[in-house]
Amino acid sequence: MEVWIIRDGEKAGPFQDFEIRRKISTEEITAETPAWHEGLETWMPISNLVIFKNEFEKKPEALPIEAEGPALGVLPPPLPEKPVYTRRFFARWFDLQVYASLWWLTLWLLGVNLGNVWGNSMATLLLFVPWFALEAFLIHRLGTTPGKWLLGIRIRNIDDTYLTISASIRRAIRVLLAGVGLGWWLPFTTFCQGISLFVAKRFGNALWDFAGGHRVLSDALKPWRVILLTVGYIAALQLQVMIVFPWIPQEQLDAFGEAFPQWKEQMEKNPPLHLPKSPR
Repeated sequence: MEVWIIRDGEKAGPFQDFEIRRKISTEEITAETPAWHEGLETWMPISNLVIFKNEFEKKPEALPIEAEGPALGVLPPPLPEKPVYTRRFFARWFDLQVYASLWWLTLWLLGVNLGNVWGNSMATLLLFVPWFALEAFLIHRLGTTPGKWLLGIRIRNIDDTYLTISASIRRAIRVLLAGVGLGWWLPFTTFCQGISLFVAKRFGNALWDFAGGHRVLSDALKPWRVILLTVGYIAALQLQVMIVFPWIPQEQLDAFGEAFPQWKEQMEKNPPLHLPKSPR
């Protein structure tokens, strides 16, 4: 049997089963090492493969070296040649920032009292839920999102087809919960993203794509895409500041100004542009 593994974010193989056993005995391969062989639908920890389960239950021992068998010409599910963690990070936050700005703009246009929304933990928890519903639809129909498209990232099944709507929804839920922690409390969101990066480097793919057996394809990055993404992000952030700034309690601004005197001085010299509290 020929087996492929993921090591340091790169797929390696094929290896014969006796080679895998030898690598297990020398601890070159651990129980969590992702592996695949013909007949499996997705990558999984090698200790979950029936043929190797006993290797992790007995004491390692020296194994004889045998000649490598002939290649069968069967390829494992393809993975990106190079991880694109940084691109995926910026694509994610571009999408979230643009969505958040449009969300606040919609509330402002509807004449909602944003003072009741700003700082409301429940509103914050629900802020990104509609976006991930929309993201699931976009991944299902287009295989990408605005941020991913700008940075040349596409999500596909192993056979290069688009995700079904149910698979796309499951993926979106994993991202919402494990990737951004519902967007609740910035330190917690940052912690979730740190864990996600660790998992991605360990298994060669983000948790939500590894669990679903999805491919993450990346095209060559062009400068105009980076420029457009940067300009779009700054514009979206500025729009959100213009809408939200008048509603931030003065005591919060004062506390922030005491912690960052340079910011306070800059705000006094150049007050930020903002929209009136009600569009009506």
